[in-house]
Amino acid sequence: MFFSDIYLLAGEGVLVASLLANGVMLRSHKKRNKLKDELTQAKREISYLRKIDPVTGFYHKQGFLRLANTRVRQCARKREPISLLIVEIAGLDGINMRYSLKGGDTVLRMTAEMIRENTKRGDVVGRFDGSAIYVLLVGCGIAHIRRVRRRIERRLRGMRFHFKKGGPAIEPNFAFGACSIFGSQGKANILIRNAEEAMRRSKQESRFVVLDRFGSEWDKKYEEEEEEEEKETSG
Repeated sequence: MFFSDIYLLAGEGVLVASLLANGVMLRSHKKRNKLKDELTQAKREISYLRKIDPVTGFYHKQGFLRLANTRVRQCARKREPISLLIVEIAGLDGINMRYSLKGGDTVLRMTAEMIRENTKRGDVVGRFDGSAIYVLLVGCGIAHIRRVRRRIERRLRGMRFHFKKGGPAIEPNFAFGACSIFGSQGKANILIRNAEEAMRRSKQESRFVVLDRFGSEWDKKYEEEEEEEEKETSG
């Protein structure tokens, strides 16, 4: 074998070794990219789950607040009203104790789904823990919030739950409280704070209370109109 042949073989060996090394690097690069993609996807899923209530499948407080503030700004630009309606399931603790947390979770989930079915696109439904469902109603002012509440309440009244075969049907009761403002008058935290106060008064006084951005109750003439409409509907 001549020296030229030896050099040729050596050169081929270096080339093969180089190709193998590049192949390993290429596979390693692809693997790293795949791992990066999987990590990015995992981060997105974690971020999504942080915004979603695991019981109802709707927004948790963090995600609700972020989207609610966006909706408030949009209403401010359009000079539109915006309202927050809170629907609380009365006696949920009793359902949890009697039929387990699974039973209570079923009531929460189905209540939230029923509410979502009776709101429009662009509205936001969420739960912050506890027995209340929060409903952000875009473009909905004091003149319409009571109608929305009545519509939702009528749908919820028809809900029946059977947790034991042959057992009695459970019909939950619901309480409602709301805050209604114009988008330019505040942020989502004002809506939430005042709607929660309205809920407290509603339960205390056994009536539907709607507060404005200052925490004051809207003109009671709307209550009289509501009573008249309720009579017409039931009659």
